[in-house]
Amino acid sequence: MFKLNSLVIISLLISLSIPSQWIEHNDTYIKKSRVVVMVQSDIAPLLGQEQPLSIDRELDIFNGIDLSTISTFKPLFSDYDSFNQKAWNNNMHRYYVLDMIDGTDIFFVKDKLENNSSIERVEFSHRVKMLAPNDQYYSSQWAHNNTGQASNYNGGSVGTPGCDIDSELAWDLTTGDPDIVIAILDTGVRLNHEEFFGRVVPGYDFINNDTNATDDQGHGTACAGIAAAKGDNSLGIAGICWDCSIMPVKVLDSAGYGDDATIADAVQWASNNGASIISMSLGGGSYVSYFDNSINYATDNGTVVFSASGNDNAQNILYPANYDNSIAVGALSPCNERKSSSSCDGEYYWGSNYGSNLDFVAPGVRIHTTTSSGGYTSDFNGTSSACPHAAGVAGLILSSAPYLTPEQVRLVMQLNAVDIGSPGFDNATGFGRINAYYSILNLLNSPDISVNQDELTIEASSDLEFEEILTIYNSGEAILDYNIDEFGYKTKDSDTDNIQYSWIDISDVATTITFNHNDDAASQQVDLSFMFPFYNQEYNSFIVNPNGWIGFGDDNSAWDNTAIPSASAPRPAIFGFWDDLNPVNSANSSDMSGYVRFHTNENRAVVWFDDVVHWVGSGSVTGTYNFQIVLHKNGDIDLNYAQMDGSTDSATIGMQNSDGTLGITISANSDYAHSQLSTKIIPRAKWLSISPLAALIDPGDSKEVLLSFNTIGLNPDTYQTDITIESNDYENPTLSIPIALTVLDDSCDTAAAGDVTLDGIANILDVIMLVSFVLGSDSPSQECQDIVADINADGTFNITDIVALINIILE
Repeated sequence: MFKLNSLVIISLLISLSIPSQWIEHNDTYIKKSRVVVMVQSDIAPLLGQEQPLSIDRELDIFNGIDLSTISTFKPLFSDYDSFNQKAWNNNMHRYYVLDMIDGTDIFFVKDKLENNSSIERVEFSHRVKMLAPNDQYYSSQWAHNNTGQASNYNGGSVGTPGCDIDSELAWDLTTGDPDIVIAILDTGVRLNHEEFFGRVVPGYDFINNDTNATDDQGHGTACAGIAAAKGDNSLGIAGICWDCSIMPVKVLDSAGYGDDATIADAVQWASNNGASIISMSLGGGSYVSYFDNSINYATDNGTVVFSASGNDNAQNILYPANYDNSIAVGALSPCNERKSSSSCDGEYYWGSNYGSNLDFVAPGVRIHTTTSSGGYTSDFNGTSSACPHAAGVAGLILSSAPYLTPEQVRLVMQLNAVDIGSPGFDNATGFGRINAYYSILNLLNSPDISVNQDELTIEASSDLEFEEILTIYNSGEAILDYNIDEFGYKTKDSDTDNIQYSWIDISDVATTITFNHNDDAASQQVDLSFMFPFYNQEYNSFIVNPNGWIGFGDDNSAWDNTAIPSASAPRPAIFGFWDDLNPVNSANSSDMSGYVRFHTNENRAVVWFDDVVHWVGSGSVTGTYNFQIVLHKNGDIDLNYAQMDGSTDSATIGMQNSDGTLGITISANSDYAHSQLSTKIIPRAKWLSISPLAALIDPGDSKEVLLSFNTIGLNPDTYQTDITIESNDYENPTLSIPIALTVLDDSCDTAAAGDVTLDGIANILDVIMLVSFVLGSDSPSQECQDIVADINADGTFNITDIVALINIILE
């Protein structure tokens, strides 16, 4: 007899309950009647001071659209009456929701709106779902104190003793503070559960538009229990932050689905209504700017945002976890490893998503927690359960140090995570397993970094090697751990930094590259007339791959860009826009367009992707891109984007070294590159070397760092670089020390004979100083002074030099 297992049954039930409001589009689901419109800044009222746009006031926005098909046009963020400069800075006043009546062609509407000059952007609202496999068997809370007691899916007990978050030790320091509010954005919360008594603050139901955010599914209550169920009360379970308050915010329906426009609205609302922390155990869809800006606003507003990484066992962090200011949390198995289909717990049917944007992992298998029926469960799994673990730890941190910013809370959790993968950050486990105890202990006894020089201004002759000392002090109460990046690469762009858009036109001199295949590098290499420094190597040639990158090693046919650094990705390589691009090549007969061209000279090399298309399947192209990668002789890299039409949110932009362990991710699967943008990647100057790059400094102690300068071969000029020191001083985690090196002109050819004072004028002051030289009461003290004073060039200062100087003055 054929028997469906519980996972299949649950999957079938969920699939049957998908509301008809969704339609499939580009491998995701979108709300079939909704778009989100971003109007141009010059017509957007400053909400909070001015009234919003309306159909009656702004008919020109809807040119070509039947107004009778519009059911709603309103600001996306419902809390718009309270908007201020912070909201305006994040463009929140520019977003409006447009809902259409059933049967309206939403793609036609989107096309019409995108061609309206009053509108900057039109985006769909994607379906988002809860991230929990809802499986079984778990006999105790191993997340708090793992003794190997977790139940294996196949029977028996499993676990690595000590693989926990040390919450028991943390509770000796704090159990939380009611003033710290954890907002659970989910299916709601069982408001009268015995574990939450007296600690539920007012929330909101964004599904039914009322203030009763009761859970009708169970997922949200389970998340709330992990984060903040009451401990030491002789009932049920203990959450992480016993005494923190809970804000229920219902953004998912009874089937566990919601749309990202609604959730973005809820993020802003929760932040404005007192949420210290937001926990989102949900994910799906793709990048949309309004959700990104909502999370940015919440972060600016002092709210720490956590999201689950996803349960697909894939190197693909889901949104909203993939937004820059959302802290991405992956799932940990009881055996000190990323939860995968082959991890020790035996649950072969799911795994935690991972990648370069992952922050850390937290317990996510066989978790005891609360239920919406008022009782308890021992089978809550997934990154859904990992995310509220992290949110609870953040609650303990803020209870101990409420002055910390969201960025500092993130740093505290990263630096105090227990490293469980390859040394340092890795894509599988991020910074490691979260640790509540270390996070709080090191806050209460923190280091305090300072340096003896906030900036360095140095003058030196050419062809010199010399040293300066930088002293790092630790006046705190804990060991200071500092690190200076060996290569010192920095990124700047024309959007946020003081640099100009700098396209290099090579159209009249470029050579067109011939590709035999749409995923393979050209057989010809591009030769350089200089040695290009890249990490710890120098190269005199490179390969060009049609998928938007150049490399200094072997070819790589991967087109589904992965997170970097990664040993499986192209390396060493520079990714201008790594995606499945399809320039003209010999392997395709259709769906290809555009060319890749290059030009080099003695100072720089330019690789130009000239109107190359993004191919996503037969007959389907989603973008046309015109960009270039520029290598400069001094090691600088420019990425210039001239015209980026269509989707730009699925590429990787950055670079990595030869073994895939070091890299810079400027953007990964996010909407970064746009038309008329220049991005620079700048290494630390080669004329400066630093030692030691890392050290531990005891409380009250200091460390001398040797700065070695080398001006050999430098022309007279002023050169600039900086030293960035990262440390575990949470209040001052990054110190940047600018350095200006002026190389002097050693030549005295331009010094005028007789200008003894070197002030540019021959006069009586020069005579007085020359007389002092002749009498021996003074001697030359400045460079070139002895040469200009010895006017007759006989090697001595005498009366004939004085006579010659007087004649110069008289003439």
